[in-house]
Amino acid sequence: MTIDTLGWGFLASLVLLFGVPYSRYFLRRRAIPTWPVTEAIVIASSAGRGAPFTPKVGLYFLANYSSADYEYVVDGTLQKGSFALMTGNEMIAVTVAQQVLHMKILVRFDPKHPADSMPVPERVLGRKVFTQDSWLNPRVW
Repeated sequence: MTIDTLGWGFLASLVLLFGVPYSRYFLRRRAIPTWPVTEAIVIASSAGRGAPFTPKVGLYFLANYSSADYEYVVDGTLQKGSFALMTGNEMIAVTVAQQVLHMKILVRFDPKHPADSMPVPERVLGRKVFTQDSWLNPRVW
């Protein structure tokens, strides 16, 4: 069995559609540990229901989280980023949101695109840090 021109075109389209973005995503993930580190400050925080950074579908009402927006300066330019911390219930989410406000954290930023950043610590206030970074929705363009 051979692949005709239409088959090769379909295969090439799949490689371009999925291969390029996801290979860029994995190359980015590999480069993050080499990015420079700077200090950021949490400027806003809030409590929410559901899974952070995802559409509110399915069983989202079972989870609570605290989200945090931070700012940092690179070469005199103000940049922004965000992360979330999963919590057990709504009261804990509100408390964690209050505790993280005005907290200083270390972030790594992409020197080629300073607006792209990731918090350095894997845990903040004893809770796992979640970011919008996902291989299912790569931010590589």
